[in-house]
Amino acid sequence: MLERLRSTLRLPLGPMTVHELRSRMRNQQSYSVLTLYMLVAGGVTLLVYITASAMGSSGIDDSSRVGSALFYIVVAMQTLLVSFVTPWFSAGALSSEREGHTYDLLRLTLITPRQLVTSKFLSGYGFTGLLVFASLPLLSLALLLGGVDVGQLAAALAVILATGFLFSCLALYISCCQRSTTDAMILTYTTVLGIVIGVSVLTLIALPMLNGVLYRSSTVVRTRPFLAELIQLVQYVLMSCSPISTLAVSETSLLQSGHLLSMTVDPIPGMTTPFNIPAPFLITTLLYLTTGILLLWLTVRHLSRPNPND
Repeated sequence: MLERLRSTLRLPLGPMTVHELRSRMRNQQSYSVLTLYMLVAGGVTLLVYITASAMGSSGIDDSSRVGSALFYIVVAMQTLLVSFVTPWFSAGALSSEREGHTYDLLRLTLITPRQLVTSKFLSGYGFTGLLVFASLPLLSLALLLGGVDVGQLAAALAVILATGFLFSCLALYISCCQRSTTDAMILTYTTVLGIVIGVSVLTLIALPMLNGVLYRSSTVVRTRPFLAELIQLVQYVLMSCSPISTLAVSETSLLQSGHLLSMTVDPIPGMTTPFNIPAPFLITTLLYLTTGILLLWLTVRHLSRPNPND
């Protein structure tokens, strides 16, 4: 099937990449993870649908309410699942080669570090893409019920796929720098927890405090416009660093302004006027993709060293 797909799309997949994709898609672990993922996603979707339907009456408005609740909960669940499933397939991709004493043999072949990193990345991230697209029918149910549109779905998928891309690249980079798979797993999941949960909690705590400094009677901010702009920049960065806070702020902005691609920043009394900035999901997607590409480049550069274990 891979050969037919490659010949149809004319993809320049090398033998290493084909081998990694076959090994990833055909092993028992991948089938188990995919089955468990769909069972959890389907079970949560069914539970939310039954609960939301039982709490309201029949009608178009109630159907839209059920669709919205279903969309938000499924997207949040998908974000968490992708965040913690993706590193599992990449954190040991390179460190396991060292533990199995096969890394030195790979370096003796004609396979370049770039080809090695590409094959490991595609096998891990390709499975993440499979998980995301396999659950699309669950999100399409929200579209059928109403309450959300295609733009919201596209924005959520962009953040979820970009999150999987970043964490796959991050796990691969940590794997190339660590000697054991256990160390790579611990460091990877610690970093992922910090980004997904830690930054979200920090945003939840910091945003009300920063809003209080900006929009209440603060003589410090009123006398220093640069400080006010700096605080607004910090708010925007915090909102765009975590996928959870990004999705929450983007959806809130959409409900308030009706604009998907931009959000309106409230003016500081006596200092600024309302102005529009790109929606957080756009910045998050761009930030995650750029950071992921940088991590892949650093991984290739690390493996290109004469002795990458040092």
